Amino acid sequence: MENRLTDELEKLIHSGPELTHLHQRLGSVFEQVQLVDAVAEPENQTAGDDRGNERCENLCGNGRRALARLIERGYIQAGQGRRMRVIYQPAEQNEFMIGGIESFREAAARNHFQAVTRVVHFAEDVVDQKTAEKTGLPLGSDIYDVRRIRYLEGKALILDINLFLREAVPNLTPEIAAHSIYDYIENVLGMTIVTSRRRMTVERAGALDMRWLEMGDYNCLAVVSGRTYNAEGIQFEYTQSRHHPEYFCFEDTAVRRNVR
Repeated sequence: MENRLTDELEKLIHSGPELTHLHQRLGSVFEQVQLVDAVAEPENQTAGDDRGNERCENLCGNGRRALARLIERGYIQAGQGRRMRVIYQPAEQNEFMIGGIESFREAAARNHFQAVTRVVHFAEDVVDQKTAEKTGLPLGSDIYDVRRIRYLEGKALILDINLFLREAVPNLTPEIAAHSIYDYIENVLGMTIVTSRRRMTVERAGALDMRWLEMGDYNCLAVVSGRTYNAEGIQFEYTQSRHHPEYFCFEDTAVRRNVR
């Protein structure tokens, strides 16, 4: 329920009304959470209400966690008392998250653009010394080497180079890679994807970039490299996502910590 509530709130924020009026549409959701808070307070409880109170507490907890996730994503900000302020501002460019983990299909759906994936290379390989040092994958491990072109609105704008441990992601196929590898990992294999360590750089375009992407007059691109781990702490993936510089921005929400 928590995820569904978060998704519904996020859709509402993205739905298009003027930001100055969004609080009116979000207000009913916030008020429901506050109402549950009030009902669950001890002074409002009566004998025989344990089951109802438990349901209220669960609903309240789900609502609070959903709002907390929106705060983390930079959609809303908590004010004094129980006020919530919408701080989300639509971007002119397509946004890709640095702080979160999402598949290309999920990013495409969130940004409302037409996306197509084309697998241009799919092979089985073994991690050598150079690859192990670069990627963090164990030396001698069997891997899938997958390279995909991401088309946005008909333009070839992203080249993804992915290495997956075959032991952790068995029976991977080009057809799965063309659809969504993360969907396969989570919903078919049942693996929980937990953490990704990422590094973002600007690099000179190489031969593969010039061959597969519509670089035009550009000779450099944004490169996001990541090592991804599952719930058991195993690194099952190394990814290098190479992005055309004109069409994309990477966004995260930073929170200042109390350093005193």
